[in-house]
Amino acid sequence: FELHYPHMVERLHSEGEITFTGKPKAHEGAKAPSQLLTEAAIPGEHDKDNAAEQ
Repeated sequence: FELHYPHMVERLHSEGEITFTGKPKAHEGAKAPSQLLTEAAIPGEHDKDNAAEQ
């Protein structure tokens, strides 16, 4: 994600949507733009990540 959308990552970092590790933070309600873009490119990837983190 960072390689393809560096400007998006910077904006999301400034808005607090991405943690210092670069992973999208857990969210209530709407998904972060980074999660929507990543899920569109890699279906199901966040399902595995979220399960592993919890």
